[in-house]
Amino acid sequence: MTPTAGLGFKPQHFSDAMASPAVGLWFEVHAENYMVDGGPRLAMLEELRRDRPCHFTA
Repeated sequence: MTPTAGLGFKPQHFSDAMASPAVGLWFEVHAENYMVDGGPRLAMLEELRRDRPCHFTA
């Protein structure tokens, strides 16, 4: 079993989140912060989700 660790995702740390090579890293996302129609914040989340597991909380 691969150990995992989760971090709360913040847009200001997007570049670091995308660059991290850590195996098993996942991100917690507060869904209410991304309930918007488009924009840079949603684009960051979509890109993050392509590469990393995300756990959404309400």
